[in-house]
Amino acid sequence: MGATEDDKRLLISHPPLAAQEHPWLLIQHGRHKQLQSFYSILEDRCYVKKIPQLCNKSICSSDASGWLVLEDRNSDECFLFNLVSMEKIQLPLRESIYDICVLTSPPSDQTCRVVFISNKNHSLVFCRPGDRDFDEQTLERGDDLECATAFEGKFYGLRKDYKTLVVLDFSDPKPQFRQIMSESLGNQSPPDIIRTGTYIVKSCGQLLLVQKMWHGLFLNEVFGFLIFQVDFSTRTWVEVKSIGEDRAIFLDSYDGMSMLATKYNGIRGNSIYFNKPKDRCLYVFNLENLRISIFLPSPTGWFQISEDFDKIRGKKRLVLDYASCTLLLGSSDKS
Repeated sequence: MGATEDDKRLLISHPPLAAQEHPWLLIQHGRHKQLQSFYSILEDRCYVKKIPQLCNKSICSSDASGWLVLEDRNSDECFLFNLVSMEKIQLPLRESIYDICVLTSPPSDQTCRVVFISNKNHSLVFCRPGDRDFDEQTLERGDDLECATAFEGKFYGLRKDYKTLVVLDFSDPKPQFRQIMSESLGNQSPPDIIRTGTYIVKSCGQLLLVQKMWHGLFLNEVFGFLIFQVDFSTRTWVEVKSIGEDRAIFLDSYDGMSMLATKYNGIRGNSIYFNKPKDRCLYVFNLENLRISIFLPSPTGWFQISEDFDKIRGKKRLVLDYASCTLLLGSSDKS
């Protein structure tokens, strides 16, 4: 069967990011993640695209200039792809087991590194765009990371066991984690909170550690958030009760970012926007009254039901296909 006019239009369409810089939800869906819905939070509008470079790809990391680190779901192929220019930069082949991926800066920057951390294999794998192979080294005991980010061209991570902040300096021939805090953060959650998720977020030239707290029978309900600022002068953590009426923080499943809330109508200041795995909504947590409310439902939902042919039984079956969601923010917003 030939392609329909709608299919052809989707195939040649480009992402809508170039014209507008504000928060987007990139929702990959379809049996092979061949469709992408770019949802504008401010416009309450969805742009459905079919970009071949994103088909059957996992988004490992992203940066403010539109670059994504992509990995094929069925092979070891890994590459950089720019959602604005549609430029593609091939990376060396690598094994797909990793916990954290960070793009330290745009590929045009000489300090750019693509970094993968595998806590299971206790390995650090990194390369520069244009390298033929990844460099790999074994992590020291205790260097497993809970989260990480790039800040001022350097790689920062939070140690999983000790809750200490470390920095990775790639100017050394053999990069090693260096502890930059005089004390560990420890567990700051209420006693009945036994599950947390942690993000390192850049905001107004500072590093914030945002801790998401879960509760409920199945530990799948968000209780609230704690925020701590890194004080580099004293090498200590400072709890933050308010990020200001002019700021908002956005979190997806793996990454977080800060933006100027006053730049756009409808974005609430002093708030944290987040989604939950396999959920249909975007939520907002107010740091002043500590309440959670639904900001908007997803336009397509995080899943769809599709038909799959069961070769063993010789008949079709329904497949519940959970979509994956990534948060994108324009370069003028990230800080």
